[in-house]
Amino acid sequence: MKKEDFLREIEDIAGAKRGTVSMENNLRDLPQWDSMAYVAFITFADSKLTLLIDPKRLASCRTVRDLAALAGARLA
Repeated sequence: MKKEDFLREIEDIAGAKRGTVSMENNLRDLPQWDSMAYVAFITFADSKLTLLIDPKRLASCRTVRDLAALAGARLA
């Protein structure tokens, strides 16, 4: 998955306007980053990246870049 597509997914999950999320964004600053967003991110990772996310590792993420690091080499 391309980095731009990943960012669009995060925008959708977090209820952010298109083109407003970057790798540097702090998750707590995203409009709807909450427990439901955690579930949505886990679902996205499973269905589109075929990646199982450890909830403890997800909870330690502070930025969008941290989320991308969970996706690892699956981002181009």
